[in-house]
Amino acid sequence: IDCSGIVCWTYNRAFNANICSSAAGFYNNSNYSRISMSDAKPGDLIVFKNTDDEHTWKYITHVAIYAWKSSDGKKDILYEAGDPVHY
Repeated sequence: IDCSGIVCWTYNRAFNANICSSAAGFYNNSNYSRISMSDAKPGDLIVFKNTDDEHTWKYITHVAIYAWKSSDGKKDILYEAGDPVHY
């Protein structure tokens, strides 16, 4: 499962919300407000540009769900696709 797939699956299960899209689709959707990472709350979608060597142009390449900030406040914890799916 890729990053947008895990977001779709999670939101469908947790909120019965059909928000399926690609990472770029989430970013470009005018129904979503853009916020800074410092304003992120659990459940917010976080998108990334250029997350691998294959994408050298400036496109959205990854999406994750904001989970929480570490207890020391220095690290943002995300729920995201990977091998395996992880925080």
